[in-house]
Amino acid sequence: MEQWSGKQRAYAIKLFYKKGSYVAAQRAFRLHLNLKPHDSVPSAKAIQIWITNFEETGSALKKKPVRQKNHSHT
Repeated sequence: MEQWSGKQRAYAIKLFYKKGSYVAAQRAFRLHLNLKPHDSVPSAKAIQIWITNFEETGSALKKKPVRQKNHSHT
């Protein structure tokens, strides 16, 4: 199971675009979810990956691996 829901990922992306900073996005994310100071928040790297996925696919969720078709003849 994913630690962060699609809705939470989308919100983190939105915060990054609004704030222009990973740290500012993390702080706003923490405040929005009422997380304690030592509770985990998405890392800058995670937010960066989500943004890349979003810009390439329109989704913040993990990219599905490309599977090659099996062309075996029987």
